Amino acid sequence: METIKAIVLKYNKSINELLVPKSICTGQLDISLVNGIKSKGYGNIERECDFEWDDDTVSIYAWTNGSESKINQHDLPPPIDSVLYYGDVLVIRHENGKLKDFSKINYNKFYEDAFGGFDDIISEEESSDEEPTQSDIDFIASESEISEESMSSEEEALSSSECESEEDSEELNLNDTNSTSIDSGDKDSVDKSNDDSDDKDTADDSVDKSNDDSKK
Repeated sequence: METIKAIVLKYNKSINELLVPKSICTGQLDISLVNGIKSKGYGNIERECDFEWDDDTVSIYAWTNGSESKINQHDLPPPIDSVLYYGDVLVIRHENGKLKDFSKINYNKFYEDAFGGFDDIISEEESSDEEPTQSDIDFIASESEISEESMSSEEEALSSSECESEEDSEELNLNDTNSTSIDSGDKDSVDKSNDDSDDKDTADDSVDKSNDDSKK
């Protein structure tokens, strides 16, 4: 029986080559014809995803149900990077259903290429972030003008507030001065009134004394 190389991704994260019959059907894979698959999930193995690579198709076969202790630890390329698989995963390369050799060297190259496209997208996004567009520049300039106008308004408001405080302070000092003058005037009036009263009392005493002398 003629065989070709295929790849098995062991659930413990090791990668091995194995031989599969070249006549095997890629549509409905009969896993019993494949030697080297030691760890299996529950039910039938399924063809989970196809990748176009080097003018060929790379197909991923795996179990989607199984024991938690047999969860496959390999990081697979998108769009199946977040799917949990159980047991060993089989990777086969073919062209129009005809199997072709797929060595560990081939798999590593395929793996790098499968993730490389996403790395390029990330690099383009980072480059875009570093180079602002004209729209970004206009927006930043607009924000700067608004900020300057706001600062100017705040300074004018602060200056006006300080002027009002100074006016209030001057008015308060003027009121204190007037109050002091009034208090001084009142005190002088009281003192004068007291002096007049004392003079009147003295005059009365003089009259009384004159009267006493006349009687004598």
